[in-house]
Amino acid sequence: EDIQLSGKSNFTIVDNHTAIGSILALLCHHLDLYLTDSTVILKTEPLTSSENSIASSSQSERLCCSLCDRMVQLVISFHELVQTAIPPGPLNETVIKVLTKLYTIMTDIAKYQLSLYNLVSVILPQFKKLIDNVGKYLSQQIYTFIMHIQGMPQEQTNSKKGKGKSHHPLTSRVRKETKSIPNLIYSMEQLEIILIKISKKSRINFMDTFKRSVARDFRIQDQALEAILNEQEDEDEEEDDELKDEGNGDSSPVRKKLKETGNI
Repeated sequence: EDIQLSGKSNFTIVDNHTAIGSILALLCHHLDLYLTDSTVILKTEPLTSSENSIASSSQSERLCCSLCDRMVQLVISFHELVQTAIPPGPLNETVIKVLTKLYTIMTDIAKYQLSLYNLVSVILPQFKKLIDNVGKYLSQQIYTFIMHIQGMPQEQTNSKKGKGKSHHPLTSRVRKETKSIPNLIYSMEQLEIILIKISKKSRINFMDTFKRSVARDFRIQDQALEAILNEQEDEDEEEDDELKDEGNGDSSPVRKKLKETGNI
């Protein structure tokens, strides 16, 4: 007989505080270990253009298929992770670093597939499935996740208005976290470069699920620019007011003496 489970399992230890502080950190740690294992597996079977490599191409194909299946599972996990509104903190930087490691390994797998195609002219369906999932479910969500992280300082600083500079303790922290973003974007673009090479050789479009996004590290952030300009205008107005006050207080006696001596 089939066993049917009734109801849902509720864990009282899981709440908003533990989910962000402990469970998410533990998840990122396990994902990082999983990626490290995949890197070790890929390095144990290097593929070179030799007769021995051609003879053992079937073994290389099985290895690449296995890695692609493992990475598909990771892509599904990261798809859910990058859609999470993680609050400002070190976890954002951790997620970005793990994503960078993911794309670095996928770039290595793509290079492995390219070498395999140069040897035996084979494109593995598991590799095509992996790339389709990356382009469809991960890349665009990562750009949205990056915009979410880069938008957090403006939301925090804009909420605090007053005279002078408005420093928020979270602003410097988020700026520190965004330093890892260029490395992530670079690793994503390296994967796309290898996919373009494979597409040209195999005449199979691996970029059909990828959409070029304007979300790059060098893009102009309208909200950030407007906040900085408004803050600078307030500082300029305060400096002008101070100069006017100093001018009214200091120049009047000088002008009075000049008038008395007949020099003005």
